Amino acid sequence: MTRFHKITIAIFCGGILLSGIGAGVAFGEFSSLSYGGTEVVGKIDTATKEISREIAPEQGVWNIDGYWDTAPEVEADESIPENTVLFRITYNQAMVEPRIEETVQEDEYYDNDADTWRQTRTPALELHCYWENTDESDFQNLMEAKDKVLAGLKRGELISVVGAPHIEQVQIFYNPVNEKDLRL
Repeated sequence: MTRFHKITIAIFCGGILLSGIGAGVAFGEFSSLSYGGTEVVGKIDTATKEISREIAPEQGVWNIDGYWDTAPEVEADESIPENTVLFRITYNQAMVEPRIEETVQEDEYYDNDADTWRQTRTPALELHCYWENTDESDFQNLMEAKDKVLAGLKRGELISVVGAPHIEQVQIFYNPVNEKDLRL
């Protein structure tokens, strides 16, 4: 074995030793981190809005549909007038403005028994969120998230970062008489 071979083998073994030490130190540092919870980035300005809409049961069963960040709470309430649906929406007014729109959902399907196409028309109340604040910057939120993650690492914590919620809670109230007229 020449001197050159001995030097290259020594360098190779030294590299493996340093890699092992580095992996051990990295594993030790990672193992010492704890979970620091969830941090929210973006503006939060919570408001609650009540919107009521009348339904016409003679038009058929009404679909209650829309955009939910969370599952809606649906509740029968005798204080609600008949043929009325009340939406109580807790939302981030710095980002969105909720609106309830009355629509007709049209579905087309193939009827095998009749060998023809059929169409159904279902009335619906839909929750839509209209963006209010277009000034909020994704880059600004990214930098805020980066700062929170780095601050957490300095404290020895790993944190989750989420964007500000658009809709926090949706409650839907209706008169028990109309239970057969609504579908969620």
